Amino acid sequence: MNSRKSAINPEAVLERVAPSQQSQYALNVTVVYEDASTRQWARETCERVAGLVGPEAVRTTWWRLNDLSDAAVLAGAVSTALRADIIVVAIRAAEGLPLPFFVWVDSWLPHRGPGTAALVALVTLPERPRIAMERAREYLDAVARKGRFDFLIEERRLPLEKPANSSSPSRQASANTQRFPGPSPQRRGRSERRAKVAATA
Repeated sequence: MNSRKSAINPEAVLERVAPSQQSQYALNVTVVYEDASTRQWARETCERVAGLVGPEAVRTTWWRLNDLSDAAVLAGAVSTALRADIIVVAIRAAEGLPLPFFVWVDSWLPHRGPGTAALVALVTLPERPRIAMERAREYLDAVARKGRFDFLIEERRLPLEKPANSSSPSRQASANTQRFPGPSPQRRGRSERRAKVAATA
């Protein structure tokens, strides 16, 4: 088993998992990704592989990391991993890997049959080195060793994605003010005149 930390070379992957490049051969690829940026990174890698064997020869399934906590999604992701020739894991892992990821791996790794396959890890580098990141690398390397995968790892920096609800408190307050406007200056003037008339009456 080889472990590499340079840019992923599609030819190196296919050396292990594609004994034949005939159009009838379907290359099964399972991708687990964390967010939109890591999905795009994984897509670029898969497209480079497909460029060598032809897109018609590649079958790719995509699974979002957070969705693995759903039982139905987990079952589907386990099923495709059992048959995959290439497993791509595109993660940030700055805070470590979530529990559903370990459950997913433990559900398919002991049950894979003999055969050649590759584990491709696309790991986003944090701003500062973290112990959790190193542990994630070590875990993925251990998975590759246990499954007898060819292990390829690529690392790069990706911009952090903003949360879906990124409105600041000041913007929220502004929106609330516009949604529930107070009386206009003209209405306030009329109210004040009515109050004076009522006071003199």
